[in-house]
Amino acid sequence: IYECYNDNNIITGNYDIDDFKENDIIQIRFGEDFNKKEYSKIVSLNSDEIEIEGLKNDIGKCFILNMNLQNKLLFN
Repeated sequence: IYECYNDNNIITGNYDIDDFKENDIIQIRFGEDFNKKEYSKIVSLNSDEIEIEGLKNDIGKCFILNMNLQNKLLFN
């Protein structure tokens, strides 16, 4: 879970870019207590920004979670 900022469907913040790929689905938590959520798909990314598909709400400060990473199991 990363604290980020959204500006015109561009997510910026202090996240590990290796946790994301194009076409991943992310959950975006926002609102007064970050209890509201919306989902979006990653369109493109680089080391500084993640571009996502259009959102229904005007979101500034938010927390993002990559839903594609939620079911990974690693075996040694």
